[in-house]
Amino acid sequence: MIPFSTGCTALHNSIDANWSCAHCITKKVTRLTKIQDSSSMAKDRVQGRCKRVVKAMESIASGCALCKCGDFTKLGFNERTVLLCDQCEKEFHVGCLKVHGMEDLKELPQGEWFCGKDCQHIHEILHLLVLNGPEPVPGSIASKVIAKLQQESQNGSADSTSFNLTWQILHGKRKSSQQGTVLDDVMDIFSECFDPIVDAVSGEDLIPLMVYSHTKGDQEFGGMHCIVLKFNEEVLSASIVRILGKQLAEMPLVATRLRRRSLGCCEALLQCVERLLGILQIRQILVPAAEGAEGIWLRKFGFSQMPHKQLQEFFSQFQMMVFSGSSVMQKAILSLPGIPENSKLE
Repeated sequence: MIPFSTGCTALHNSIDANWSCAHCITKKVTRLTKIQDSSSMAKDRVQGRCKRVVKAMESIASGCALCKCGDFTKLGFNERTVLLCDQCEKEFHVGCLKVHGMEDLKELPQGEWFCGKDCQHIHEILHLLVLNGPEPVPGSIASKVIAKLQQESQNGSADSTSFNLTWQILHGKRKSSQQGTVLDDVMDIFSECFDPIVDAVSGEDLIPLMVYSHTKGDQEFGGMHCIVLKFNEEVLSASIVRILGKQLAEMPLVATRLRRRSLGCCEALLQCVERLLGILQIRQILVPAAEGAEGIWLRKFGFSQMPHKQLQEFFSQFQMMVFSGSSVMQKAILSLPGIPENSKLE
């Protein structure tokens, strides 16, 4: 999904920060829906941008998560009525929920609905963290980035306490005015790095829908969260993460501001994401790697390539984003102690 060059991941300081690999210039990326390739995108291409074109998969999640049938009814309320979990986004027949002893519903639930306590707990913690705002990046993660920021400031003797490095999780539907400004910064970074992902039916760019957690037609992005790395008030790197229950999370988009590349920002952001997932007891994270870039994920970030058979099984269970010309990489998440309610991560 996301081509990573050595410049993007700061593997070699000798490479100029504006350098981009061939994947960052030509790679086409795909999502689980029909996407139209717009020739006008090429006119806007600048160095460091990635072009994304979504393809349809042979096997995608469709139908009830319990019986695997897609015979849903949209009229009235009965056993064929479908419910969508507001966290993992799996679909369930009302009748199947009753048969499997999960829930005996007599009418459509009001407001949010979750398929189980795990999804409800994950949703509540994410909501708490969105409200909490920026969290300090642990010193073991921040030290490398801060040292390079000090060098860039042309004042290497500056006290590190003046370099406030934080990470923040945001959701488009639960944002304050300040968080809305941060999401706008995320859009600026993605616009700087990627060409639009244009929906073939509506002609709309899907990236803003993901960033602002919008739903439009059959495009469901309500489960998307943005996780960013910030230096004081500046967003250095941004990612989009969707947690699909305790089994896994996916990170379909990641980018670093062009002028801030080669500082180790991507690595620091990934460590913050993995730490969050560990606290939430998520078992693994999936990310894309462009052809030829798998080694970066293997050696730099400790991922392994997901076998094709296992990948097809995941596609049949989850509404995932997948891009053509890329391999899906996986990494087990180290479980960390959970956080009590109304407290910040430290």
